[in-house]
This record gives sequence, structure tokens and C-alpha cells, in this order.
Amino acid sequence: MDNDPLVLELLTHYFVASHAPLHVLWSLNNPEQAWRACNDERTRPQVVLTDIEMPGMSGRELFHRIRTRHPSIVVIGISAFPDSVEESGLVVLPKESTIEAIVHLTGMLLHDESLIRWHQQPIRINPLSPRELQTLDYYSQGKTTLFIAHKMNVGESSVKTFVKRACKKLNVHSRTEAIVACVRNNWI
Repeated sequence: MDNDPLVLELLTHYFVASHAPLHVLWSLNNPEQAWRACNDERTRPQVVLTDIEMPGMSGRELFHRIRTRHPSIVVIGISAFPDSVEESGLVVLPKESTIEAIVHLTGMLLHDESLIRWHQQPIRINPLSPRELQTLDYYSQGKTTLFIAHKMNVGESSVKTFVKRACKKLNVHSRTEAIVACVRNNWI
């Protein structure tokens, strides 16, 4: 929960890209919507990460509402000035905290050893050319070599070459392994 859509987008991206063991159920920039999501059984999270300083309803107010109505939900505040936030029962992290720090704190608050021990793997840089990546993306969608060749305006042998190069760069032995590597790294 953050009133800045860019911060929400980046946090969500980092959670997914780092393969964090926390699933982002929703990301909202309106505290009232977040409050409604917490009240709905279908969208009620175990953990809410919220900015503290927001127009309208502050993160403190959201924390108090959640704590009163849903005491089992863990609320973690984030703030540019975490030392200035003194709120009984609310743990506040600096805005620049890593995903790993957020996961570890969540693990401590939920008493979940697997979260406490989790370590973020370095994000791999995509070594594939746009054509190689596009080819693997088409194959991941179940497209045929002929379809891909026509779509990319190249010959079928070029499509096969793109796959061979991708396999070599990814150090894998098959098209399927290359696709799996791309999906794992969120490249496709």
C-alpha cells in the first residue's frame, strides 16, 4: 500500500523478480481500497506493507483499523523517516529496505523460519537478443516453427538458429530448458 503508483510497481516487480517467497496478492495506492481488501475474505492478506505518510488515511490509521478488526494480519510500515515513527505494535522499515529485509522481518513477525532463512538470489541479466527471446516466447505460447518464421519474417532455419544460440547462451540442452530458464528469470 503506497500512494505512489511508481513505488507500488517497483516493489511488486522486485518481489516477483527476486522470486521472493511472498506472493503479492494486491498492490493499491488508495488506503480505503486496501482497507476494503483486508475486510474481504477473498482478498485478505496475511501481511500488509504500507507507507506511513499518505494523504487521506495515513499508514498509522490503516494499521489501527487492521489491528482492531483483523489482529492476525501483520502490518509493516515503510517510511523515509522510520526513526520518527513511534507507534506501539507497528514495525517500520526504511523505504530503501531490500526485499530480503522485508521477507526476513515478515518471517520474524509470522514466526516462519523458512522466511527468516530465505536469501535473495542475484537477478540474472538477460543474455539473449530480442529475436532469440521473441522466438522462445512464441514457442512458450505453443506456436509452431512455421508460424514463428512467418511472424518474424525469417526462414525456419533462422528460427532454429535463434533457439540454438539461446540454448548456448543459457547453457541448456533443449528448447524446453531454455523456455524454463526464461520463465524463471521473468524474461518471458
